[in-house]
Amino acid sequence: MFIVVGVSGGIAAYKSVQLVRLLVKDGHDVHVVPTTNALRFVGQPTWEAISRNPVTSSVHDDVASVRHVALGQRADLVVIAPATANTMAKMAAGLADDLLGTTLLATAAPVVIAPAMHTEMWRHPATQANASTLVERGVHMVGPVSGELTGGDSGPGRMAEPEDIHAAVVRELARGAGSMDAAGAGSAVGSARTGSAGGAGSLAPAAAGSAGGSGLAGSADGAGSSGSAAGSASAGSAAAGGRAGTGSTPHPFGEWQAQGHAPGALDGFAAGQRWLVTAGGTREPLDPVRFIGNRSSGRQGVEVALAAAARGAEVTLVAVNVEAAVLDPVRARVHVVHASTTAELEEAVAVETPSHDVVVMAAAVSDYRLAEVSDEKLRKENSDGTLTLTLVETNDILAGLVQHRTDDQIIVGFAAETPGEMTLTERATAKRERKGCDLLAANEVGWDKGFESADNHLIVVDEHGVVADVEGSKRDTAEALVTAILAR
Repeated sequence: MFIVVGVSGGIAAYKSVQLVRLLVKDGHDVHVVPTTNALRFVGQPTWEAISRNPVTSSVHDDVASVRHVALGQRADLVVIAPATANTMAKMAAGLADDLLGTTLLATAAPVVIAPAMHTEMWRHPATQANASTLVERGVHMVGPVSGELTGGDSGPGRMAEPEDIHAAVVRELARGAGSMDAAGAGSAVGSARTGSAGGAGSLAPAAAGSAGGSGLAGSADGAGSSGSAAGSASAGSAAAGGRAGTGSTPHPFGEWQAQGHAPGALDGFAAGQRWLVTAGGTREPLDPVRFIGNRSSGRQGVEVALAAAARGAEVTLVAVNVEAAVLDPVRARVHVVHASTTAELEEAVAVETPSHDVVVMAAAVSDYRLAEVSDEKLRKENSDGTLTLTLVETNDILAGLVQHRTDDQIIVGFAAETPGEMTLTERATAKRERKGCDLLAANEVGWDKGFESADNHLIVVDEHGVVADVEGSKRDTAEALVTAILAR
Protein backbone atom coordinates (compact mmCIF):
# COMPACT_ATOMS: atom_id res chain seq x y z
CA MET A 1 0.00 0.00 0.00
CA PHE A 2 1.08 3.60 -0.72
CA ILE A 3 0.92 5.42 2.61
CA VAL A 4 1.63 9.11 3.21
CA VAL A 5 2.75 10.02 6.73
CA GLY A 6 2.32 13.72 7.43
CA VAL A 7 4.32 15.11 10.34
CA SER A 8 3.51 18.52 11.79
CA GLY A 9 5.65 20.67 14.07
CA GLY A 10 5.37 19.27 17.58
CA ILE A 11 7.75 17.55 19.96
CA ALA A 12 5.82 14.30 19.47
CA ALA A 13 7.30 14.15 15.95
CA TYR A 14 10.12 12.01 17.33
CA LYS A 15 7.59 9.26 18.15
CA SER A 16 6.41 9.19 14.55
CA VAL A 17 9.76 7.73 13.51
CA GLN A 18 8.62 4.50 15.17
CA LEU A 19 5.26 4.70 13.36
CA VAL A 20 7.03 4.98 9.98
CA ARG A 21 9.28 2.07 10.94
CA LEU A 22 6.27 -0.13 11.77
CA LEU A 23 4.58 0.70 8.46
CA VAL A 24 7.75 0.00 6.47
CA LYS A 25 8.15 -3.34 8.28
CA ASP A 26 4.59 -4.19 7.19
CA GLY A 27 5.79 -3.88 3.60
CA HIS A 28 4.10 -0.56 2.74
CA ASP A 29 5.56 2.10 0.45
CA VAL A 30 5.78 4.96 2.95
CA HIS A 31 6.28 8.61 1.97
CA VAL A 32 6.86 11.14 4.75
CA VAL A 33 5.63 14.72 4.27
CA PRO A 34 6.93 16.86 7.14
CA THR A 35 6.06 20.50 7.62
CA THR A 36 8.91 23.00 7.81
CA ASN A 37 8.46 23.20 11.57
CA ALA A 38 8.45 19.40 11.88
CA LEU A 39 11.96 19.33 10.40
CA ARG A 40 13.14 21.44 13.35
CA PHE A 41 12.34 18.45 15.58
CA VAL A 42 13.37 15.54 13.34
CA GLY A 43 15.60 16.16 10.32
CA GLN A 44 15.13 15.16 6.70
CA PRO A 45 17.92 12.51 6.71
CA THR A 46 16.15 10.60 9.48
CA TRP A 47 12.85 10.50 7.60
CA GLU A 48 14.53 9.42 4.38
CA ALA A 49 16.53 6.71 6.11
CA ILE A 50 13.59 5.24 8.00
CA SER A 51 11.06 5.50 5.13
CA ARG A 52 13.53 4.51 2.37
CA ASN A 53 12.06 7.24 0.17
CA PRO A 54 13.11 10.84 -0.64
CA VAL A 55 11.51 13.50 1.55
CA THR A 56 10.56 17.09 0.80
CA SER A 57 8.27 19.65 2.40
CA SER A 58 8.03 22.11 -0.49
CA VAL A 59 5.47 22.28 -3.29
CA HIS A 60 8.26 23.62 -5.52
CA ASP A 61 10.31 20.41 -5.47
CA ASP A 62 9.90 17.83 -8.25
CA VAL A 63 7.48 20.11 -10.09
CA ALA A 64 7.65 18.03 -13.27
CA SER A 65 5.83 15.14 -11.57
CA VAL A 66 3.22 17.53 -10.11
CA ARG A 67 4.23 16.31 -6.65
CA HIS A 68 1.95 18.75 -4.83
CA VAL A 69 -1.06 16.62 -5.83
CA ALA A 70 0.58 13.35 -6.93
CA LEU A 71 1.18 12.11 -3.40
CA GLY A 72 -2.45 12.58 -2.42
CA GLN A 73 -3.73 11.05 -5.64
CA ARG A 74 -1.60 7.92 -5.24
CA ALA A 75 -2.19 7.46 -1.51
CA ASP A 76 -4.13 4.46 -0.20
CA LEU A 77 -4.12 6.13 3.22
CA VAL A 78 -2.83 9.35 4.78
CA VAL A 79 -1.89 9.53 8.47
CA ILE A 80 -0.93 12.76 10.26
CA ALA A 81 1.12 12.20 13.42
CA PRO A 82 1.43 14.41 15.28
CA ALA A 83 -1.46 16.63 14.23
CA THR A 84 -0.97 19.95 16.00
CA ALA A 85 -3.77 22.40 16.76
CA ASN A 86 -2.52 24.53 13.86
CA THR A 87 -2.56 21.62 11.41
CA MET A 88 -6.07 20.59 12.49
CA ALA A 89 -7.28 24.17 12.03
CA LYS A 90 -5.78 24.32 8.52
CA MET A 91 -7.36 20.97 7.64
CA ALA A 92 -10.77 22.12 8.86
CA ALA A 93 -10.48 25.33 6.81
CA GLY A 94 -9.12 23.55 3.72
CA LEU A 95 -5.91 25.60 3.65
CA ALA A 96 -3.12 24.35 1.40
CA ASP A 97 -0.06 26.55 1.93
CA ASP A 98 2.46 23.69 1.98
CA LEU A 99 2.96 20.20 0.58
CA LEU A 100 1.04 18.54 3.41
CA GLY A 101 -1.96 20.82 2.84
CA THR A 102 -2.07 20.20 -0.90
CA THR A 103 -1.66 16.46 -0.35
CA LEU A 104 -4.67 16.41 1.97
CA LEU A 105 -6.84 18.36 -0.48
CA ALA A 106 -5.84 16.08 -3.34
CA THR A 107 -6.49 12.73 -1.67
CA ALA A 108 -9.56 10.50 -1.83
CA ALA A 109 -8.00 8.08 0.65
CA PRO A 110 -8.88 7.57 4.31
CA VAL A 111 -7.20 10.08 6.62
CA VAL A 112 -6.07 9.20 10.15
CA ILE A 113 -4.87 11.92 12.52
CA ALA A 114 -3.21 11.68 15.92
CA PRO A 115 -3.66 15.04 17.71
CA ALA A 116 -0.91 16.25 20.02
CA MET A 117 -0.91 19.50 21.99
CA HIS A 118 -1.13 20.89 25.50
CA THR A 119 -4.36 20.30 27.40
CA GLU A 120 -5.51 23.92 27.24
CA MET A 121 -5.06 23.96 23.47
CA TRP A 122 -6.95 20.69 23.06
CA ARG A 123 -9.84 21.87 25.22
CA HIS A 124 -10.10 25.27 23.51
CA PRO A 125 -13.51 25.67 21.80
CA ALA A 126 -11.82 26.38 18.46
CA THR A 127 -9.87 23.12 18.56
CA GLN A 128 -12.92 21.16 19.66
CA ALA A 129 -14.94 22.69 16.81
CA ASN A 130 -12.21 21.81 14.32
CA ALA A 131 -12.02 18.26 15.66
CA SER A 132 -15.78 17.92 15.32
CA THR A 133 -15.67 19.22 11.75
CA LEU A 134 -12.94 16.78 10.78
CA VAL A 135 -14.73 13.83 12.36
CA GLU A 136 -17.98 14.74 10.60
CA ARG A 137 -16.08 14.74 7.30
CA GLY A 138 -14.83 11.23 7.98
CA VAL A 139 -11.35 11.87 9.33
CA HIS A 140 -10.38 9.08 11.75
CA MET A 141 -8.99 10.51 14.98
CA VAL A 142 -6.75 8.46 17.31
CA GLY A 143 -6.33 10.09 20.70
CA PRO A 144 -5.19 12.36 22.12
CA VAL A 145 -4.61 10.44 25.32
CA SER A 146 -4.10 11.69 28.85
CA GLY A 147 -0.56 11.64 30.19
CA GLU A 148 2.68 13.55 30.67
CA LEU A 149 3.21 16.51 28.34
CA THR A 150 6.15 18.77 27.56
CA GLY A 151 7.24 21.06 30.38
CA GLY A 152 5.98 18.89 33.22
CA ASP A 153 2.29 19.34 32.43
CA SER A 154 -0.06 16.37 32.47
CA GLY A 155 -3.53 15.80 31.06
CA PRO A 156 -5.39 15.15 27.78
CA GLY A 157 -3.34 16.14 24.74
CA ARG A 158 -0.57 13.55 24.59
CA MET A 159 -0.23 11.86 21.21
CA ALA A 160 -1.36 8.24 21.11
CA GLU A 161 1.47 5.72 21.12
CA PRO A 162 2.88 4.73 17.71
CA GLU A 163 1.63 1.17 18.18
CA ASP A 164 -1.95 2.42 18.67
CA ILE A 165 -1.75 4.70 15.63
CA HIS A 166 -0.34 1.79 13.64
CA ALA A 167 -3.28 -0.37 14.77
CA ALA A 168 -5.72 2.32 13.58
CA VAL A 169 -3.98 2.42 10.20
CA VAL A 170 -4.22 -1.36 9.91
CA ARG A 171 -7.94 -1.16 10.74
CA GLU A 172 -8.57 1.44 8.04
CA LEU A 173 -6.64 -0.50 5.42
CA ALA A 174 -8.58 -3.64 6.33
CA ARG A 175 -11.86 -1.74 6.08
CA GLY A 176 -10.89 -0.47 2.64
CA ALA A 177 -10.17 -4.00 1.46
CA GLY A 178 -13.41 -5.21 3.03
CA SER A 179 -15.43 -2.49 1.31
CA MET A 180 -13.99 -3.46 -2.09
CA ASP A 181 -14.72 -7.13 -1.44
CA ALA A 182 -18.29 -6.30 -0.43
CA ALA A 183 -18.80 -4.12 -3.50
CA GLY A 184 -17.51 -6.88 -5.76
CA ALA A 185 -19.93 -9.34 -4.21
CA GLY A 186 -22.87 -6.99 -4.71
CA SER A 187 -23.28 -6.36 -0.98
CA ALA A 188 -25.79 -3.69 0.05
CA VAL A 189 -23.42 -2.56 2.79
CA GLY A 190 -20.90 -0.52 0.82
CA SER A 191 -18.36 2.14 1.54
CA ALA A 192 -19.63 5.63 2.32
CA ARG A 193 -16.63 7.19 0.62
CA THR A 194 -17.57 9.88 -1.88
CA GLY A 195 -14.43 11.96 -1.97
CA SER A 196 -11.48 13.12 0.06
CA ALA A 197 -11.62 12.71 3.81
CA GLY A 198 -9.16 15.50 4.29
CA GLY A 199 -10.12 18.16 1.83
CA ALA A 200 -12.45 19.16 -0.98
CA GLY A 201 -14.36 15.90 -1.04
CA SER A 202 -15.47 14.17 2.11
CA LEU A 203 -16.98 11.05 3.47
CA ALA A 204 -20.74 11.05 3.77
CA PRO A 205 -21.38 13.13 6.91
CA ALA A 206 -22.10 11.14 10.03
CA ALA A 207 -24.29 12.20 12.92
CA ALA A 208 -23.04 15.46 14.32
CA GLY A 209 -21.22 15.59 17.61
CA SER A 210 -18.05 17.00 19.05
CA ALA A 211 -14.89 14.98 19.43
CA GLY A 212 -15.38 15.22 23.14
CA GLY A 213 -18.80 13.64 23.06
CA SER A 214 -20.16 10.23 22.24
CA GLY A 215 -22.46 10.80 19.27
CA LEU A 216 -22.77 8.37 16.39
CA ALA A 217 -20.19 9.31 13.80
CA GLY A 218 -18.70 6.11 12.46
CA SER A 219 -19.11 2.41 11.96
CA ALA A 220 -18.10 -0.39 14.26
CA ASP A 221 -14.43 -0.24 15.05
CA GLY A 222 -13.52 -3.54 16.57
CA ALA A 223 -10.65 -4.92 14.48
CA GLY A 224 -7.25 -4.52 16.04
CA SER A 225 -5.42 -6.09 13.10
CA SER A 226 -5.95 -7.06 9.51
CA GLY A 227 -8.22 -10.03 9.09
CA SER A 228 -9.40 -9.99 12.68
CA ALA A 229 -12.83 -11.28 13.51
CA ALA A 230 -13.37 -8.19 15.64
CA GLY A 231 -13.90 -5.94 12.68
CA SER A 232 -17.62 -6.69 12.67
CA ALA A 233 -20.09 -8.55 14.80
CA SER A 234 -20.61 -12.24 14.16
CA ALA A 235 -23.68 -13.83 12.64
CA GLY A 236 -26.86 -13.13 14.56
CA SER A 237 -25.45 -10.00 16.16
CA ALA A 238 -25.53 -6.32 15.38
CA ALA A 239 -23.95 -6.64 11.96
CA ALA A 240 -26.75 -8.94 10.89
CA GLY A 241 -29.26 -6.50 12.35
CA GLY A 242 -31.02 -9.21 14.34
CA ARG A 243 -32.31 -8.65 17.83
CA ALA A 244 -31.57 -11.40 20.32
CA GLY A 245 -34.30 -13.98 20.46
CA THR A 246 -36.25 -12.72 17.45
CA GLY A 247 -34.00 -12.91 14.41
CA SER A 248 -36.18 -10.32 12.64
CA THR A 249 -36.50 -6.97 14.47
CA PRO A 250 -33.52 -4.76 13.59
CA HIS A 251 -31.19 -3.71 16.39
CA PRO A 252 -30.51 0.08 16.34
CA PHE A 253 -26.74 -0.42 16.54
CA GLY A 254 -26.90 -3.02 13.77
CA GLU A 255 -28.91 -0.70 11.55
CA TRP A 256 -26.36 2.05 12.16
CA GLN A 257 -23.48 -0.26 11.28
CA ALA A 258 -25.19 -1.20 8.03
CA GLN A 259 -25.72 2.40 6.93
CA GLY A 260 -22.11 2.81 5.83
CA HIS A 261 -21.28 5.84 7.96
CA ALA A 262 -17.74 7.12 7.98
CA PRO A 263 -15.68 4.16 9.23
CA GLY A 264 -13.61 4.70 12.33
CA ALA A 265 -14.83 8.20 13.12
CA LEU A 266 -15.46 7.07 16.69
CA ASP A 267 -11.70 6.66 17.14
CA GLY A 268 -11.35 10.02 18.87
CA PHE A 269 -14.79 10.30 20.44
CA ALA A 270 -13.64 9.41 23.94
CA ALA A 271 -11.52 12.57 24.03
CA GLY A 272 -12.52 14.68 27.00
CA GLN A 273 -14.27 11.77 28.70
CA ARG A 274 -13.18 10.13 31.94
CA TRP A 275 -13.43 6.35 32.08
CA LEU A 276 -13.21 4.09 35.13
CA VAL A 277 -12.30 0.47 34.37
CA THR A 278 -11.88 -2.37 36.86
CA ALA A 279 -9.74 -5.43 36.11
CA GLY A 280 -8.62 -8.61 37.83
CA GLY A 281 -10.28 -10.73 40.50
CA THR A 282 -11.11 -10.17 44.14
CA ARG A 283 -9.70 -12.27 46.97
CA GLU A 284 -11.66 -12.90 50.16
CA PRO A 285 -9.35 -13.98 53.01
CA LEU A 286 -9.95 -17.09 55.09
CA ASP A 287 -6.98 -16.44 57.32
CA PRO A 288 -3.68 -14.54 56.98
CA VAL A 289 -2.49 -17.17 54.46
CA ARG A 290 -5.43 -18.36 52.34
CA PHE A 291 -8.22 -16.75 50.35
CA ILE A 292 -11.22 -17.47 48.13
CA GLY A 293 -10.51 -16.10 44.68
CA ASN A 294 -10.89 -16.69 40.96
CA ARG A 295 -8.65 -17.21 37.94
CA SER A 296 -9.07 -13.78 36.36
CA SER A 297 -5.72 -12.38 35.16
CA GLY A 298 -7.09 -8.87 34.54
CA ARG A 299 -5.90 -8.88 30.91
CA GLN A 300 -9.35 -8.17 29.43
CA GLY A 301 -9.92 -5.18 31.71
CA VAL A 302 -6.43 -3.84 31.01
CA GLU A 303 -7.08 -4.07 27.27
CA VAL A 304 -10.36 -2.17 27.70
CA ALA A 305 -8.45 0.56 29.57
CA LEU A 306 -5.83 0.74 26.82
CA ALA A 307 -8.46 0.79 24.06
CA ALA A 308 -10.34 3.64 25.78
CA ALA A 309 -7.11 5.59 26.29
CA ALA A 310 -6.22 5.12 22.62
CA ARG A 311 -9.57 6.70 21.72
CA GLY A 312 -8.68 9.75 23.81
CA ALA A 313 -10.24 8.97 27.20
CA GLU A 314 -8.64 9.86 30.51
CA VAL A 315 -8.68 6.45 32.20
CA THR A 316 -8.52 5.30 35.80
CA LEU A 317 -7.91 1.57 36.22
CA VAL A 318 -8.77 -0.18 39.48
CA ALA A 319 -6.43 -3.18 39.40
CA VAL A 320 -7.64 -6.01 41.62
CA ASN A 321 -4.79 -8.45 42.30
CA VAL A 322 -3.35 -7.97 38.81
CA GLU A 323 0.24 -9.10 38.28
CA ALA A 324 2.83 -6.41 37.64
CA ALA A 325 3.71 -7.86 34.23
CA VAL A 326 0.10 -7.41 33.08
CA LEU A 327 0.02 -3.81 34.35
CA ASP A 328 3.37 -2.72 32.92
CA PRO A 329 2.01 -1.74 29.47
CA VAL A 330 -0.70 0.45 30.99
CA ARG A 331 1.07 2.34 33.77
CA ALA A 332 2.34 5.21 31.62
CA ARG A 333 -1.05 5.77 30.00
CA VAL A 334 -3.66 5.41 32.74
CA HIS A 335 -3.95 6.14 36.44
CA VAL A 336 -3.83 2.90 38.42
CA VAL A 337 -5.56 2.32 41.76
CA HIS A 338 -5.14 -0.98 43.60
CA ALA A 339 -7.66 -3.10 45.51
CA SER A 340 -7.79 -6.69 46.74
CA THR A 341 -11.07 -7.65 48.44
CA THR A 342 -14.61 -6.96 47.27
CA ALA A 343 -14.99 -4.40 50.06
CA GLU A 344 -11.83 -2.59 48.94
CA LEU A 345 -13.01 -2.63 45.33
CA GLU A 346 -16.40 -1.27 46.38
CA GLU A 347 -14.73 1.55 48.31
CA ALA A 348 -12.39 2.45 45.45
CA VAL A 349 -15.22 2.47 42.91
CA ALA A 350 -17.44 4.54 45.22
CA VAL A 351 -14.71 7.19 45.45
CA GLU A 352 -13.92 7.28 41.73
CA THR A 353 -17.30 6.75 40.04
CA PRO A 354 -18.92 10.19 40.59
CA SER A 355 -16.17 11.93 38.59
CA HIS A 356 -16.23 9.53 35.63
CA ASP A 357 -18.43 9.48 32.53
CA VAL A 358 -18.13 5.76 31.82
CA VAL A 359 -17.70 2.89 34.29
CA VAL A 360 -16.69 -0.55 33.02
CA MET A 361 -16.81 -3.23 35.70
CA ALA A 362 -14.57 -5.86 34.08
CA ALA A 363 -13.17 -7.24 37.35
CA ALA A 364 -14.37 -10.67 38.49
CA VAL A 365 -15.96 -10.06 41.87
CA SER A 366 -16.52 -12.75 44.48
CA ASP A 367 -20.18 -13.44 45.30
CA TYR A 368 -19.32 -14.60 48.82
CA ARG A 369 -16.90 -13.86 51.65
CA LEU A 370 -16.15 -15.63 54.91
CA ALA A 371 -18.48 -14.66 57.74
CA GLU A 372 -15.55 -14.54 60.17
CA VAL A 373 -11.92 -14.35 59.08
CA SER A 374 -9.46 -16.17 61.32
CA ASP A 375 -6.65 -14.07 62.77
CA GLU A 376 -4.41 -17.13 62.73
CA LYS A 377 -3.67 -19.77 60.14
CA LEU A 378 -6.29 -22.52 60.08
CA ARG A 379 -4.26 -25.66 60.93
CA LYS A 380 -5.02 -29.27 60.14
CA GLU A 381 -3.96 -30.41 63.59
CA ASN A 382 -6.78 -28.38 65.10
CA SER A 383 -9.48 -30.13 63.05
CA ASP A 384 -11.22 -33.49 62.96
CA GLY A 385 -10.38 -34.00 59.28
CA THR A 386 -13.08 -31.65 57.99
CA LEU A 387 -13.38 -27.88 57.68
CA THR A 388 -16.71 -26.04 57.70
CA LEU A 389 -16.75 -22.47 56.47
CA THR A 390 -19.71 -20.10 56.72
CA LEU A 391 -19.98 -17.79 53.74
CA VAL A 392 -22.13 -14.69 53.35
CA GLU A 393 -22.97 -12.75 50.21
CA THR A 394 -20.86 -9.75 49.30
CA ASN A 395 -22.45 -6.45 48.31
CA ASP A 396 -23.60 -6.19 44.69
CA ILE A 397 -21.27 -3.42 43.50
CA LEU A 398 -22.70 -3.18 39.97
CA ALA A 399 -26.31 -2.89 41.14
CA GLY A 400 -25.24 -0.25 43.66
CA LEU A 401 -23.52 1.80 40.96
CA VAL A 402 -26.65 1.73 38.82
CA GLN A 403 -28.79 2.81 41.75
CA HIS A 404 -26.58 5.82 42.54
CA ARG A 405 -25.46 6.73 39.02
CA THR A 406 -25.03 10.34 37.96
CA ASP A 407 -26.86 11.88 35.00
CA ASP A 408 -25.71 10.64 31.57
CA GLN A 409 -23.27 8.18 33.14
CA ILE A 410 -22.80 4.93 31.20
CA ILE A 411 -22.34 1.79 33.30
CA VAL A 412 -21.13 -1.47 31.79
CA GLY A 413 -21.15 -4.82 33.55
CA PHE A 414 -19.25 -8.03 32.87
CA ALA A 415 -20.27 -11.63 33.37
CA ALA A 416 -18.10 -14.74 33.21
CA GLU A 417 -20.55 -17.60 32.65
CA THR A 418 -20.79 -21.36 32.21
CA PRO A 419 -24.07 -21.22 30.24
CA GLY A 420 -25.55 -24.66 31.12
CA GLU A 421 -29.20 -24.94 30.15
CA MET A 422 -29.34 -21.34 28.91
CA THR A 423 -27.32 -19.83 26.07
CA LEU A 424 -24.66 -17.26 26.85
CA THR A 425 -26.81 -14.59 25.21
CA GLU A 426 -29.81 -15.52 27.35
CA ARG A 427 -27.75 -15.38 30.54
CA ALA A 428 -26.21 -12.04 29.53
CA THR A 429 -29.62 -10.56 28.70
CA ALA A 430 -31.15 -11.74 31.96
CA LYS A 431 -28.24 -10.44 34.01
CA ARG A 432 -28.28 -7.03 32.33
CA GLU A 433 -31.99 -6.69 33.09
CA ARG A 434 -31.43 -7.80 36.67
CA LYS A 435 -28.53 -5.39 37.27
CA GLY A 436 -29.98 -2.46 35.30
CA CYS A 437 -26.70 -1.51 33.58
CA ASP A 438 -26.56 0.01 30.09
CA LEU A 439 -24.44 -2.72 28.53
CA LEU A 440 -23.31 -6.11 29.71
CA ALA A 441 -20.39 -8.03 28.22
CA ALA A 442 -20.44 -11.79 28.77
CA ASN A 443 -17.87 -14.43 28.01
CA GLU A 444 -18.00 -18.17 28.45
CA VAL A 445 -15.45 -19.55 30.90
CA GLY A 446 -14.30 -23.06 31.69
CA TRP A 447 -11.25 -25.04 32.57
CA ASP A 448 -9.59 -24.12 29.28
CA LYS A 449 -11.31 -20.91 28.12
CA GLY A 450 -11.86 -17.32 29.18
CA PHE A 451 -9.46 -17.00 32.10
CA GLU A 452 -5.67 -16.94 31.68
CA SER A 453 -5.98 -16.92 27.89
CA ALA A 454 -4.80 -14.45 25.26
CA ASP A 455 -8.07 -14.81 23.32
CA ASN A 456 -11.68 -14.30 24.27
CA HIS A 457 -15.22 -14.57 22.91
CA LEU A 458 -17.36 -11.66 24.06
CA ILE A 459 -21.08 -11.09 23.62
CA VAL A 460 -22.27 -7.55 24.38
CA VAL A 461 -25.97 -6.88 25.01
CA ASP A 462 -28.03 -3.78 25.72
CA GLU A 463 -31.75 -3.11 26.21
CA HIS A 464 -32.43 -3.97 22.56
CA GLY A 465 -30.44 -7.20 22.25
CA VAL A 466 -27.00 -8.22 21.02
CA VAL A 467 -24.74 -5.28 20.19
CA ALA A 468 -21.63 -7.30 19.32
CA ASP A 469 -20.53 -10.91 19.15
CA VAL A 470 -16.76 -10.83 18.83
CA GLU A 471 -14.11 -13.53 18.94
CA GLY A 472 -10.40 -12.76 18.78
CA SER A 473 -7.61 -11.39 20.94
CA LYS A 474 -8.56 -9.60 24.13
CA ARG A 475 -7.57 -6.31 22.47
CA ASP A 476 -9.95 -7.11 19.60
CA THR A 477 -12.82 -7.75 22.00
CA ALA A 478 -11.91 -4.64 24.00
CA GLU A 479 -12.00 -2.49 20.84
CA ALA A 480 -15.44 -3.81 19.95
CA LEU A 481 -16.76 -3.12 23.45
CA VAL A 482 -15.35 0.43 23.50
CA THR A 483 -16.97 1.11 20.13
CA ALA A 484 -20.33 -0.12 21.43
CA ILE A 485 -20.00 2.17 24.46
CA LEU A 486 -19.09 5.23 22.38
CA ALA A 487 -21.99 4.60 20.03
CA ARG A 488 -24.61 5.00 22.77
